[in-house]
Amino acid sequence: MTPAGTLLTLDVPLAGRGSRSQPRECLVANGAATLGFALPAALAAVVARPDARVVAVGAAAGFAAMAGEWCTAALAAARPSVAVALNHAGTTDVASGARAAGVDVETATDEASFRTAFDRAWRADAACLVDAHVSR
Repeated sequence: MTPAGTLLTLDVPLAGRGSRSQPRECLVANGAATLGFALPAALAAVVARPDARVVAVGAAAGFAAMAGEWCTAALAAARPSVAVALNHAGTTDVASGARAAGVDVETATDEASFRTAFDRAWRADAACLVDAHVSR
């Protein structure tokens, strides 16, 4: 769903999932790391590589833990990025903090709506959160 050169940041539980990325295009925590790595790592990637698009993927709990970073994401609005919160059955409120900071939020409840939400987020001219309600 993204072109070559897109940077990917993954939260701790997903660290082994970036195997299809090219070298230096996937940022994962190394060693002991706290939940919530994906969002601040994505913001750092936006600053370090302003020419690249960035996608952060993590558990909703990680995004909730780093909710204070949404203000930073909103300030970096000139450099679009997409955050995908894998939200088990929509039980974690990740949208309120993002919206309060001025970050757009798209919600997905199945694969088809995820594709639509991700596409809208990808085409946005600012940071955007996709609140993906997942069942497993």
